[in-house]
Amino acid sequence: MKHNITFVLSDIHGEYEKFEELMKHWNSETMNLAILGDMIDRGENSLKVVQKIMQLKKKY
Repeated sequence: MKHNITFVLSDIHGEYEKFEELMKHWNSETMNLAILGDMIDRGENSLKVVQKIMQLKKKY
């Protein structure tokens, strides 16, 4: 479903906990979600970040 508001994230850099905290502000009922780049690298949980994004893509 298309919405007028888009929630945009980028530069997650493997910081899974921070990513989860930010995602609390996204409402799938009223907002689109766009995740730009730099999902991995630097942080300790790059794999978890990629897995979460893949789950989101499959669900939405």
